[in-house]
Amino acid sequence: IREVDPDVAVIMLTGYADLATARAAMQLDATDYVSKPFDVDEMLQTVERGIETTDRRRARTCAAGELQRLNEELQRRLEESRRMASLGLTSAQMVHDISNPLTIVIGYLDLLNLLLERDSQGTASGEAREYLESIRSNLRHCTEVLQSWRSLGNKGALRLEPIRISELLGVIVRDARPLTGTHVIELAMDDAARQLTWVGDRVHLRRALENIVRNAVQALPPRGGRVDVRASCTKEELVITVQDNGCGIAAEDLPRVFDPFFTKGKGERGTGLGLFIARQVVEDHDGRIEIASRPGEGTTVRIFLPLNR
Repeated sequence: IREVDPDVAVIMLTGYADLATARAAMQLDATDYVSKPFDVDEMLQTVERGIETTDRRRARTCAAGELQRLNEELQRRLEESRRMASLGLTSAQMVHDISNPLTIVIGYLDLLNLLLERDSQGTASGEAREYLESIRSNLRHCTEVLQSWRSLGNKGALRLEPIRISELLGVIVRDARPLTGTHVIELAMDDAARQLTWVGDRVHLRRALENIVRNAVQALPPRGGRVDVRASCTKEELVITVQDNGCGIAAEDLPRVFDPFFTKGKGERGTGLGLFIARQVVEDHDGRIEIASRPGEGTTVRIFLPLNR
């Protein structure tokens, strides 16, 4: 059975209720072991747990396959970038953007591993499937970024499609939560923004907003940190605001925050590309981006996108 399907649950039912038989079954990777005579209700519960175990194994196998394919694609792209040194800045943007969803994937994998370690009875299968779906969603996003990164800065290359703003912001806030730890991140929208379907490049708009939200999270204080993501509509514009109560930005640094590779972060805390990418995406959509900040009082970033394009 394992040669045909390595993930399927196998339940041994036997009249030989000795310990040696049970040990042999488990050594052959049986999922469970039931002795005759058996209780019908107990058997049904055993089968249900077996089904949940199979679902989790197959979901993990699928996620592992997608990670492997993504890694192979990244390796291929890396080899291409080495032959295209003139595109060094764009390649750096791609690597920066890929790191965001991959960080989310790692966070959800850690949560999933903790969940499955304490899930001896299969009670957390629903939550586990939710984490796995988040992992698969971000892996798909990585692939989409790889396919579309070259279009940044070329308005004619944008892949325009209807975007449900409430859904897009909901995904971004949901995926940021594993990065916030004990901090708070909340989403608020007025009725017009909640019902709005806006036309733009979904992949690039998502990467711009993810960069801004991630910058806000990284700036939070050790305790009591908060990020508020808000969306509203005027007669002419969609306004998306990301506000944090973090360390803020010095006045002398504000004019340079949109410059590529400008950062005050150290190590993994900053590459200096997030706001540069965000501004390019917003301007490609005929919008504008503004930032206000004071040291010790947090930062507010506002994106203005035209409703009629």
